[in-house]
Formats: sequence, C-alpha cells, structure tokens
Amino acid sequence: MKKSIKMLIGIIIGIVITLGVMFFIDYNRVSNLKIPIFVIEEGTKDNKTTYLGLGYKVEVEKYNSEGDGEQIIKTEMYMFNKFIAGAISDIENKNNYKENKIEELPKEYSLINAVLDNCVVSIHGNKIYNKDELDGFINNIENNTQDFIRCINYTTEGDMIITDVYFEGDNNFTAILDSTRDKWTNEKDRTYENCKFTKLEIEETSEGTNITLKEKTEGNIEELLITWYNKDTQVINDYENNLYT
Repeated sequence: MKKSIKMLIGIIIGIVITLGVMFFIDYNRVSNLKIPIFVIEEGTKDNKTTYLGLGYKVEVEKYNSEGDGEQIIKTEMYMFNKFIAGAISDIENKNNYKENKIEELPKEYSLINAVLDNCVVSIHGNKIYNKDELDGFINNIENNTQDFIRCINYTTEGDMIITDVYFEGDNNFTAILDSTRDKWTNEKDRTYENCKFTKLEIEETSEGTNITLKEKTEGNIEELLITWYNKDTQVINDYENNLYT
C-alpha cells in the first residue's frame, strides 16, 4: 500500500515537473518573440493567432511581408487573464508600419500630421523634420536590423510625395511611392508604385545629401530618391517645440 502511494506521489511530482518545464519553455519563447510549442491553435483573426496551453493563453500577431513572408511582430502571454510575458519587434515599434498604411492616409494629410507621426519631412531640401528618425534608420541598415521609415518630400508647387521604405534585412528594401496628391501630374500618374531594391545609397555632394534606393529587382522605378536635403538645411528634431519655426 505504501509502495503504491509513493509511486502515485512520484507520478504526480513527475507530471507537475513536466508541466512546469513545458510552461517555462513556452514562457521563454513568448518573451523572445517566438511561437510557443506546447499549445493548441484556437484560431486567427485580424492577423492575430490565439494559442491555448495548460492554464495559459498566448496571442501572436503577425505581419505578412512580400519579401520575407509572415513575420511575428508581437507576442503576449496570459494566465488567468493576466498578462505575464510578451515581446514586440523593432518593426512594431514603428506605429506607421502597421497602423497607418500609406493607402489609408487621408488626402488632407498635413505637414503637422506628418511631423507628429515621426515622418522624415523635407521641405525643398531647406528644412528637414525628424532627421533623427532617418539617422536611426540608416544605422539599423548598417547593423542589418529590420526597420521602417516614411519620408515626405514636397514638389515645387507644394504637393506632398510620400515614400514608405521597409528594410527587411540582408540588403532587401521594399518601397511604396505615393504620388496621389501631386495635382500637377496627369491623373493617371497619381498612383501607388510598389518596387524592390537591393541598395540604399547616400550621396554627399557640394550642395547637399541625396538618399536613393538603387539596383531594382521589382517594379517600374529604376531608382527612387526617398529624401534629400541641402548642406545648410535647417534640422528640426524636437518637433513639439519647433514645429512652427
């Protein structure tokens, strides 16, 4: 009888240890932006998949990249409906990447909106807002870290040209050029152009700096100037205090 009780206790302890190991493996995976293992998939809605484990729930949010396929951008783990672990990718930290797609921006999108949304805005090369965002993007490219940036340049007539650039790592760039607000072009040319490149070139001249995507792999644009600024340009990074200067 005593032997049976000891065996039962041993089995229970073994089960508890096994469940604990399973939990901590999934806890560690979720904390490192990975899909848990010891779970059952419950379903997917709006790019968010829910997984159920023994006593815990995990939600994984994904983004579908044309270049690299499905990418995980957020993981969250809950126990008894209480958040206990999670992770967010560098891409997710760029709000515009997911929440404000270029096609969904309002036609009356203004300079103030753009600056407050952390877009890099060049006013004819004489003034550039949020250059620190541009510097951080370039730094991430040099470190082969995925990132996103939205650049806005103004035409001579004052219309806004918007360019979204996704750096997907390993010299892969996906870009979307939005010319829909350029009223001085033919209406048929006011479109969204999707293209891919393998090189970002920073050209320093006596007049200023041009930042261009080159070596096209897809799309109709051979080279895409994403932003530019003069040598003596006015740099405004503290936009909350300097927006109207």
